[in-house]
Amino acid sequence: MWPAELRWAVSAVWMEDGPARELVHALKYSAWRIAAVPMAETISRAHGGRLSQVDCLVPVPLGRSRQRRRGHNQAATLAGALGSVSGARVLVDALRRTRETRSQTTLGPSGRWANVAGAFAGAADLSGARVALVDDVLTTGATLAACAAALSASGAEEVGAITFARASVPS
Repeated sequence: MWPAELRWAVSAVWMEDGPARELVHALKYSAWRIAAVPMAETISRAHGGRLSQVDCLVPVPLGRSRQRRRGHNQAATLAGALGSVSGARVLVDALRRTRETRSQTTLGPSGRWANVAGAFAGAADLSGARVALVDDVLTTGATLAACAAALSASGAEEVGAITFARASVPS
């Protein structure tokens, strides 16, 4: 089920109750943007070598209604902080959502894959680029896989993903 377009995926921490979950929720749901700084520092410590091998960071885009409701895109905020920490170039507009999707939080693995299939399109020429997608949490990889397919179609030579946390896959 893992697509060839997504060559690698790494996370800095496991998403459990405690500080990791609190940071993710503070950034995602409370718009506490400063939480992105320790998240980015943790990612950089854990995967600085991987970051040094990419040409750019591309955050996973939110749908318009969700972005309006939250007031920001947590993946873009995290990508910006990660770019500051690592020196990597951030391309916020290289990827766009082509349609709104349901929240993934209540869906099982197969529902998550179906929900985001075809939901993204490349919005920049990435010919020959080594790209790292950035998101806050990796659960099943469905969103990252759908984004990777779109970035590959835009010419990216290699697409990987880097997240702050890795969650247990819901059943």
